[in-house]
Amino acid sequence: MRRREFLSALLPASAAEPFARLLSGTPIRVQAGLEPYVPSPQLPWDERSAGHLLRRAGFQCTPEEVQWALEQSPQQVVDALLQELPLPELPSWSTQEPSRQDDPTLYRQRTAELQQWWIGLMVETERSAREKMVFFWHNHFTSDYDKVRVPQYLAIQNQLFRRMVWGNIRQLAREIVSDPAMLIYLDNNENRAGAPNENFARELLELFTLGVGNYTEWDVVAATRALTGWRVIGLRSVFVRERFDDGIKTLLGQTGRWGTDDTIRIIFEQPACAEFLARKLYRFFVYAVPDERIVAQLAELLRQHNFELRPVLRVLLSSAHFFAPEFYGAQIKSPLDLVVGLLRQLGIRSPEMYAYAVRAAAALELELFNPPTVEGWKGHHLWLTTMTLPLRQRIAEMLIEGRSWNGTRLPVSFDPIAFARKFPGHNSAREFVAQVARFLLAYPITAEQQEALLQELLQGAPEYEWNLNAPNADVRIRLLLKAIVRMPEFQLT
Repeated sequence: MRRREFLSALLPASAAEPFARLLSGTPIRVQAGLEPYVPSPQLPWDERSAGHLLRRAGFQCTPEEVQWALEQSPQQVVDALLQELPLPELPSWSTQEPSRQDDPTLYRQRTAELQQWWIGLMVETERSAREKMVFFWHNHFTSDYDKVRVPQYLAIQNQLFRRMVWGNIRQLAREIVSDPAMLIYLDNNENRAGAPNENFARELLELFTLGVGNYTEWDVVAATRALTGWRVIGLRSVFVRERFDDGIKTLLGQTGRWGTDDTIRIIFEQPACAEFLARKLYRFFVYAVPDERIVAQLAELLRQHNFELRPVLRVLLSSAHFFAPEFYGAQIKSPLDLVVGLLRQLGIRSPEMYAYAVRAAAALELELFNPPTVEGWKGHHLWLTTMTLPLRQRIAEMLIEGRSWNGTRLPVSFDPIAFARKFPGHNSAREFVAQVARFLLAYPITAEQQEALLQELLQGAPEYEWNLNAPNADVRIRLLLKAIVRMPEFQLT
């Protein structure tokens, strides 16, 4: 069964329209461009628009973050999301020189610790888009633990992404050339004069900077020669001149004795480079099928700002285009948006839960530091399959119950009463249901869905009897939340 037919068979009529739009394979056309979003009666700055920004720029959001955002202007919120934050300390072992002997057991243990450390940052970092953007770079400049093996290198690369998260993309690409994890992952560690290895040069041109059709096989050969000389020694990369091919190369129409810095300069001078990067940013933050008119404008902004990312993101995330209502709920949640996002939404912040979050996201086909290929996770509708959609619903339901998807009890339980108190209408059954639905769902629900959710909360009792001190209030809140996370619309962000 094709994915469109599979989803159509599972979805109720209320969800058919938003999912049909996501599966259409065509851009969402709106008139709004990159001019600033100005709130108006037609396009208010409210819970829905603030939630849209916070969800796209982070791993979902908390009720407190939505309230904070509503007390600011949209531009102030964007500026806060793009602020510099102190770098977190890496695990202590990340500075230890690698042993000369492989220790697979130790590697697995440390990789698991690194995964949990990063999940913790995703859950606990407030009012920031940093960790979401670190994941963007992790999925762009990919490396995996099977090939890299030594977890110190993965930790160093992850911190590199964090250190340069909205800095200069050209400089980040230059740093990636000599990054130990990347040197190992794409074999540039073995690339030397007289014995070229094309793996890294090819992916640098095809997947990292220019895209298919914007270079030739001769350019791959030239870039391979220009990128010779790098070796990983200990925790560092070093340039060994004796391994470097100092001959004349012609790369993308330019001829000289090019080396690493020249290669990056020449690549970023190509018009296709800014367009390629702009297209990826659009897919990540706005919609999976780019509007090429906006891509061209973003590419020009990248060039104008010399590939500095922060000013470009500042324009995109505060633009009228980004806030066009057609884009609200127009993405399918990644496993991180689902699992990490639900931990954040439910207020579950405990290191004991982060190992579970790693396993749950991996079960949904996203394991950190283990992308499926050098292309990374393609995402969008590929997140939903006959296996993952039911598992997504079960993981979310069981998390609300305080259990893993296989039924075992989790080390930390969700507190439904504490969650409910975050909503000002918690003692009015109808208002509470409406507020929780607006918070958890990016797509508006119908009146029929609203009534069905209300009955999940009331369980046959009259509305006037509802309050947080009512008998079994905690059980009924769980039933309401479980009904919401079962809805197809919960998969949208």
